[in-house]
Amino acid sequence: MLKKIFIYGAGTFFSKILVFLMIPVYTRILSPADYGYYDVLLSNIQLLATIAFMEVWSGIIRFMFDSEDPYVTVKTFVKLFPLFISLYAVFFFGLSLFFDFRFPVITFCYGLFYVLFYVMNSVCRGLGRNVDYVISGAISTLISCLLSFIFLVVVHKGVSAMFLSLIAGYACSIAYVELRTHAFSTAIRKKQNWKNSKEMLSYCFPLMINTFSYSFLTLFNKNVIMSRLGDTDSGYYALAEKIGMVLSVGISIYMLAWQEEAYIYAKDEKRSEIYSYHINQYVKCVGLLVPLYMFACYFVMPFVSGENFSASLNIIPLLIVQVFIGSISGFLVIIISAHKKSKQILISMILGAVTNTVLMTLLIPVLGIHASNVSLCIGLSVCSLARYLFARQFAVLKIHIIWVFVIVAEFAVASVLFRLKSPFAIILSSIAFLGIWFAANYKSITAYVQKILYKGDKK
Repeated sequence: MLKKIFIYGAGTFFSKILVFLMIPVYTRILSPADYGYYDVLLSNIQLLATIAFMEVWSGIIRFMFDSEDPYVTVKTFVKLFPLFISLYAVFFFGLSLFFDFRFPVITFCYGLFYVLFYVMNSVCRGLGRNVDYVISGAISTLISCLLSFIFLVVVHKGVSAMFLSLIAGYACSIAYVELRTHAFSTAIRKKQNWKNSKEMLSYCFPLMINTFSYSFLTLFNKNVIMSRLGDTDSGYYALAEKIGMVLSVGISIYMLAWQEEAYIYAKDEKRSEIYSYHINQYVKCVGLLVPLYMFACYFVMPFVSGENFSASLNIIPLLIVQVFIGSISGFLVIIISAHKKSKQILISMILGAVTNTVLMTLLIPVLGIHASNVSLCIGLSVCSLARYLFARQFAVLKIHIIWVFVIVAEFAVASVLFRLKSPFAIILSSIAFLGIWFAANYKSITAYVQKILYKGDKK
């Protein structure tokens, strides 16, 4: 698993550092209102595409792991593609009646290439081509960032140019994966029956509803902010989310490797021990680093935001807390999906979505823009608790509760110091938190170092 984390980490770091470096460009060229519109439109189309295509990429990777011939799974997607794109066109037209698409053709194409990009990512991982998966992501990011910079800084174009840049990046990535794997050209020649399509649709449909519910958590909040507080506050929230996205991406590196491990050990008699080990490692290794990330945001944010977006700073603490709670929910999802119980994933997410929706509606007049993160924290906590109870049906999860309390205490301290805006206290606390992290992970670090040294001596 460590090797997978390194591979995914190297590629993701390269890709996302480019995205992060583009944020100061956006905040200095686009107004908060334009950036807010771009963010909400992007989220709406991604959600629409996910619903129309039933998050088929999740089914592809899961069934490729089980199939004797993984290309048969790709053929299933090819046969279902006409159905999916028809649904996408209908849903797109329906959304256009309620949302202002300033450039409908570009927006429609973006959603289509977004889906194909994620399908090809899943194909790479299903075939065990992890390096190609990383390279394809890097190609997409490099091209889209380069074109965005040219369009915004040199040509002085607006939001539509940013979508064109994303489409170009996805197209190049898709072409690369096909050239490397010949996935579609090989799949077309394969035989496939209706049973394969039915099984994949049965697996993907609850996952699609789950993704819709999860996206609805944040998308509902974004649309409420835009309608109740205006485009400018929407822009502030969008920038804060981008800072949280950097943390999400770092966490996703661990999740990608963990997903494959969970699928491999789903039928292992010792899966309870394996699952418990990994969730405790996650809490200690990743969870104890998150408050340090919050402190880092305090120093980095002024350089990223510029004067126009300085109000985003106050949104950061609670947003980072909700990102971490969401990651715990995601960790438990992988355990449940490893046992193909997608309906339980759906039920838990609906509980969280309903909780968030009710609280957001009640709290927005009182807390303003902060209502979103408060309602998300509570909604995702409800979702995580439900998923923990469901996961215990497949394995006995023994969590070291002491480290959970330590993380909660660190979050509380970090949030208070963030609000007090005391650089000296933040630096001292960062040193203390880093010491706690080393103390918690000392045995794991030592074991990994010894393993590396042993391999070196053996060679």
